Amino acid sequence: MTTPTFPPGTRMRGRPMEQLTDLLASVLRTTGAFVGAIDPAISSTSYVDLATVGPSVTVVTATSAVVTLTTSMGSSGGALQYMSFAISGATTRAASDLYSLREATTSAIMHSASFLVSSLTPGSNTFTCKYRATAGTADFYQRHLIVQPLSV
Repeated sequence: MTTPTFPPGTRMRGRPMEQLTDLLASVLRTTGAFVGAIDPAISSTSYVDLATVGPSVTVVTATSAVVTLTTSMGSSGGALQYMSFAISGATTRAASDLYSLREATTSAIMHSASFLVSSLTPGSNTFTCKYRATAGTADFYQRHLIVQPLSV
């Protein structure tokens, strides 16, 4: 893999963001996924899938992992927008505000956050992004998920 270069001031959108996700995944020995689809806005106050589900990643974990969420999100109606993840497989957990990327903005701004997720059941676990809004509608673009299993 050729290491991409990003001059100062480079806006991380489209292909450069995909290259950065790929680079981080290879350096950290993680599994990453990217969804660039533009889906209709959501208005659900509980966590749901977007029209294009995910991103989703299946990895073999021990009891903990670092999960990184990245997306560009915006809203109408003063909504808080949330991006979280559910876990299925050896571990079952619903998406939660505790592990969420959240923002209140009407402009589509790129955000990222990492979470240490512990008390996983060792084995094959699938992490799938889920989304919600508190009011009005929320939009999510350029969605990324990186999961880095940690050794015991």
